[in-house]
Amino acid sequence: MKDLQSFSTYLKTSCLKKLTLSYIEILKSSNIPLVKLITERKVYPDLNEEDAVKMTMASLEKFLTSIEKGTFYKDAQEGMLLWKENKMPMKGITRDEIIPSDLVLIFSVQKKAILKFLPSFCENPTECLSIIEELDNYYTQVGSEAVKMLFDIQKETETQLKETEEKFTQMVHSVKDYAIYLLDTEGNVKSWNEGVERIKGYTADEIIGKNFSAFYTREDIKKGIPAHNLEMAAKMGHFESEGWRVRKDGSQFWANITLTALYNENGSVKGFSKVTRDVSEIKKTKEELENKANELARSNTELEQFAYVASHDLQEPLRTISSYLQLLSNRYKSKLDAEADEFIHYAVDGSLRMRQLITSLLEYSRINRVVPFERVSLYVVINEILGDLSEQIKSTNAVIKFENLPDIYADEVLIGQLFQNLIVNALKFRSNKQPEIIISSEEQNEFYLFSVKDNGIGIQKEYWKKIFVIFQRLNHRETYPGTGIGLSICKKIVERHGGTIWVESELGKGSTFYFTIKRTDYKRVDNKVKVKPNAKHNEPIAD
Repeated sequence: MKDLQSFSTYLKTSCLKKLTLSYIEILKSSNIPLVKLITERKVYPDLNEEDAVKMTMASLEKFLTSIEKGTFYKDAQEGMLLWKENKMPMKGITRDEIIPSDLVLIFSVQKKAILKFLPSFCENPTECLSIIEELDNYYTQVGSEAVKMLFDIQKETETQLKETEEKFTQMVHSVKDYAIYLLDTEGNVKSWNEGVERIKGYTADEIIGKNFSAFYTREDIKKGIPAHNLEMAAKMGHFESEGWRVRKDGSQFWANITLTALYNENGSVKGFSKVTRDVSEIKKTKEELENKANELARSNTELEQFAYVASHDLQEPLRTISSYLQLLSNRYKSKLDAEADEFIHYAVDGSLRMRQLITSLLEYSRINRVVPFERVSLYVVINEILGDLSEQIKSTNAVIKFENLPDIYADEVLIGQLFQNLIVNALKFRSNKQPEIIISSEEQNEFYLFSVKDNGIGIQKEYWKKIFVIFQRLNHRETYPGTGIGLSICKKIVERHGGTIWVESELGKGSTFYFTIKRTDYKRVDNKVKVKPNAKHNEPIAD
């Protein structure tokens, strides 16, 4: 299942150079004060264009790695703490010359560059929507914290405080993509930037001194939403919301609002900063993606129902055909000429293979059935599989090892089918050596990672993805019988359980199939992981 972590891996491994060049290009055209200051002060005097690309690429790679590891919030906070402590690694520029909102703008450029590559990564609209929301939440949170930090380090004297506010006012007037303004404790507007004028249509003269409730809809005013938002910001220090807002011409737009409380030296609230973004297009895109996701879900359900009905209904006439062909074979074999016997053999064999394909298709269509997950002991499941396969294991003299297998929440029937398919494949595609299959698992945050390793014939690298496509075969049917649907069923079962499956193999030395299963006992609270106790079994070798 594709998510922000896998998207960051894709960016880092497949298009880091393109992402870097796109990021630099957008950054150059964004007119950010901090970037201009770095250029004017010649912070990196000996840095040529090629080295600048390398340095930026290394920075982006570090950021993408932090997403993979889940440390990106923490890393962003540590970076802002360096700024607060005046330890920024930029010679010739002091902390007081760096405005936190510059960081917000840089984050905005970074997000814009990253999202350009999302369409080439996502095939599923739901996954795309989830990644956009997670990125948006991250940049909104770190951006708001950066702005808030400006007021956490205000100077002790009133003169210095005034200089800081003037600097902030100058900064917000230069930002046109965000509506940034200051409010007093009652919600009356004290300052106004060009971004507000562009988004809401009012000039500074028309609005300064008036209450910010003028931008809310009549319904929200009746409900007391403006006062409630100020109350929440004063109580929590920071408050975010979304809703319809009104322009001067009466038209409405969907806005993302961030209210941050500003404090006096004695800790009392002296006002608020307010950042408004027009996210109407984002909302529209999200709704379109949700509609497409719903349409896709309905389409998939209908397709699965059709596959089930078709494969089920086809079995009856095929059973009749197979029975008469078998009867024809039993009654007339060796009584006609050799060519007729060959024709009868091909017809019987074809009908049997067709029946296998229809049965496999029926199994495939049943995978997404809605069955509540229950606690499943993999130790019990695999021992039952080994019992069912005992004759095959004995005839091949195979050794199967497994240990430290957890109990998981899953569809027990499908999980059993998953492990059985992988074990049967390992036995089928064995080499001349004694077959050895090793099943193991490990915990990886919100997933269990499983592996099924064999010492069989192996798979060439160019076929590692192809083998999971339905009805794909790599070997002759005469040598290795089957329908070519087993691994595609495995893939669908793993995805049903919120995971992914892949293979690593070396020709002539064997293959290892890896797959993940999402853990329902994994919870993240305040960036800390809480995991319910989960039983594990450490069992002896089964052979």
